[in-house]
Amino acid sequence: MKNRKITWVIALFALVVTFSNCNKMDLYPTNQYTDENFWLSASNADLMVNMAYNQMYSADKMWNDEALSDNVFEGRSNTNQRIIRNGNADPTLERFKTEWKDAYGGLKTCHIYLDNVDRVPNMPDALKAQRKAEIRFIRAYIYFRLVNFYGAVPFATTDITLEQSKTMPRTSKNEILSFVHSELDEVMQLLPSKNNLSGLDKARTTKAAACALQARAYLYESNWAKVATYTDSLINNQDKFGSYSLFPSYPGLFTVANEYNSEVILDYGYLINKKHGVSIIMLRRLLWGLTLMLMRRCRDL
Repeated sequence: MKNRKITWVIALFALVVTFSNCNKMDLYPTNQYTDENFWLSASNADLMVNMAYNQMYSADKMWNDEALSDNVFEGRSNTNQRIIRNGNADPTLERFKTEWKDAYGGLKTCHIYLDNVDRVPNMPDALKAQRKAEIRFIRAYIYFRLVNFYGAVPFATTDITLEQSKTMPRTSKNEILSFVHSELDEVMQLLPSKNNLSGLDKARTTKAAACALQARAYLYESNWAKVATYTDSLINNQDKFGSYSLFPSYPGLFTVANEYNSEVILDYGYLINKKHGVSIIMLRRLLWGLTLMLMRRCRDL
């Protein structure tokens, strides 16, 4: 009888230990984020927005894009850009693969954010709406870049699985551009004006950036009437889009002292001495002078 009691005690103890261990295995990791706990913080969500900005455009993209033209001459090595520029590229070139990979990596970030941001507790509705609009702008920009590189490409507006990606057909360039134009028109109403931003938020996407990208997209389609419509709106509705004007000094555009100056609509900037000791603030600009030139040309046609 005594031995039977001891056996029951041992069995009960083993059962308790077993269930205790099972409970511990179900606990979330305390040293890393998971899909379950990442979206419990608005600051975490903002980190993903920052990542999407970097995937939209980066320093490497800027220099490599410039090297496709005569703005940057690469004379020491036979880079992918130099091969393309010399007309010697073929489909095996690494640049074609990395451009595709980077674009869809950025799109996945955008889709994951849009699919999950509503789970973030205590995030002000106005801030959430603005961040969603920023992400939608980034997504539109990436699709615009994709179709101008590749034409018809796989297209989705939500996150897809690996299996889905293997069977997804290509969508025509015109259909994707139609989506880009629709998105930019919508986010243009949701994004803030430049005049309402301060501090580091001045680097974020604005109504004017969406309007300028809309004009640029129509320019690539040779739709001069639409280009004139959006550039005219940007110039003559600065109470809505923000105050812009030509900066008096072209060299001054590139100095730290003139960061976020009156000519900048959207740019890519560096912190001082963080990139090979070089401070470059305006690496990508939508020049007001170009806008005026396009508008005059459209009216002359």
